Amino acid sequence: MITTILNRAISDEFSDYRLRHTAPQAILQTAIPRCITVKLEDGPNERWLTVSDLTSSADGRIIPPWMAAAVVKRGVKDERWDVIEILYGTAALADGSPVKLISLELDVPERTAQDWIRSARAAGRLEGLESNVGRPRT
Repeated sequence: MITTILNRAISDEFSDYRLRHTAPQAILQTAIPRCITVKLEDGPNERWLTVSDLTSSADGRIIPPWMAAAVVKRGVKDERWDVIEILYGTAALADGSPVKLISLELDVPERTAQDWIRSARAAGRLEGLESNVGRPRT
């Protein structure tokens, strides 16, 4: 969990004052996709991918379309909660809306995304993750 951001100028042309007044949210939204790593398949030879690796495609999606199509099917629970956990964590860390990101990525209504978030939390999948979009963290 990021609790502090230390800003320092890295060249003579950029002042400490200017950097201190850079919005931390913009910095985090840029950095988070490069900091979160996931493993999409089990196995000793499977590699860890960053969210940025997953979005390197032309469409900029976090979850590949084939996976999104699979997890929205009726009866798919554990895999869906895995995806909800990835998307919720990504949005929460970047201070974005998890509901909107899940809705966009999985092409479902926001109401469905909200219901899936509640269900994933009830299944213990979002333990320790909270989203406070637009509200200061306490």
